[in-house]
Amino acid sequence: MDWSSLPEHIVIQIMSKLLQLNDRYHASLTCKAWNNCFHSSCLWHTVVFKFLSERNQSLLGSLNKYGHFFKHLTVVLDQSEEYNRQNSIKLLKYLSLLPNRRLTTLTIIFTSKNPLFYAGTEFVQALRELFDTSSLKDAEESPAQLTQVSLEHLDVAYDDTVFDYLSENNPKLQMLNIQNHVLVCKVTCDCMLRLVQRCHYLQELHLFYSCLSDNVLFAFAESNRPPTMKRMSLKCRIEDKYHSDLSPEAWSAFRQAHPQLEVKLVFDHTCPKDRVMEIMQPEIPVAHLHLDTFTMLNDEVIQTAKYYSDTLQSLVLRTVSSNSLNESLIYMATHCKKIGKLYVYCVLEPWVIERLFELCPKLKETGNYILKDKKEPEPWVVGIEDDYW
Repeated sequence: MDWSSLPEHIVIQIMSKLLQLNDRYHASLTCKAWNNCFHSSCLWHTVVFKFLSERNQSLLGSLNKYGHFFKHLTVVLDQSEEYNRQNSIKLLKYLSLLPNRRLTTLTIIFTSKNPLFYAGTEFVQALRELFDTSSLKDAEESPAQLTQVSLEHLDVAYDDTVFDYLSENNPKLQMLNIQNHVLVCKVTCDCMLRLVQRCHYLQELHLFYSCLSDNVLFAFAESNRPPTMKRMSLKCRIEDKYHSDLSPEAWSAFRQAHPQLEVKLVFDHTCPKDRVMEIMQPEIPVAHLHLDTFTMLNDEVIQTAKYYSDTLQSLVLRTVSSNSLNESLIYMATHCKKIGKLYVYCVLEPWVIERLFELCPKLKETGNYILKDKKEPEPWVVGIEDDYW
């Protein structure tokens, strides 16, 4: 087979799906046909920049010629090294000044641990500048609006200004994920209220529970708003110890206005145990539930079955073995007929596992479970534990 005779769209697929940026360049030197594909705008619609060493700085050389073609951008970096952080900031700052950019999707991923006392202020500032397109609107061609922003792997301390700029200049936003691993979220309920009021086409939100208020939920239910919301993920942590509970009326209004809504609730190990059952309410259409508290969860599992029997699709438990847990799981499986994924990170009795398979045959068919009758080293993997959006 003559590789130079491959159709252009096939070559572009090979370069975009299989080759990293620097490998694309080397492949383009093989023949004239491949070189022409390298310069095609289609090849540059989806781009992944990986800053993992000093030599990756050369990737920035593609910005001048191809930066205005970028539509879906992912930035992956080892943030433990300053040169990787600097190169990533240069990329973001260049795009923030590009008047004719077509960027609609942004994902930033940290791959390492933050340096000691690192707050990521330079990334916060770079995001402000990227999201604030007000100075570019007088240009002949206005920049495209962002529709998807994924920052869950960017472990820096965001504040309200970042997302105020985002919502003010990108009202077509459809997806936002801010569930990173910073210990305390500084994004306020008022900021989220402004974002919801400005962005009427939101379909997916991944937030911390502390970012929500009744006013935010009621804003979703306003009569002039299309029923676009499909997914909301809420992470509950220690900061929710003093956060006000959301009212049943607010959840009911939100759910009624967006009938396709599915909610994912995550309780991590820092969330006070008494807050779990207070936050869980029957009005919430919970499809995915993570109880990662490493405590006794018997009552919580029973409450889950009572509240979410019609909606629950997946359940993750990090808990302690007990006879009560065995009974609670059987009760849950008896009532939650939609359950398709079950991950239990503790040892269960063999008869319990068999009974769960009888009640939920889909688990064994798909392999989407972790159910063990004896302790084994982590990770306990049977199926593939998806992160369910």
